[in-house]
Amino acid sequence: MGGENSATAGAKFCALVGVDYEQLVKSVTSRDVSTKWETVVKKLRPDDAVDSRDALAKALCVRRSIREWK
Repeated sequence: MGGENSATAGAKFCALVGVDYEQLVKSVTSRDVSTKWETVVKKLRPDDAVDSRDALAKALCVRRSIREWK
């Protein structure tokens, strides 16, 4: 994106789709692990966070293409 850092690109993306930037970062870089008694937030390893980001991008693309077929 022409020299933009990831935070700037992420903020622009969030503004376009109407999502809170901090919530997006949290959801892509961590997982909630629930047990019977508690929920623990587990930080993802960098390569797992990249996989999470890529899965989100794929899901958005699929959703857009399905909408175009209707």
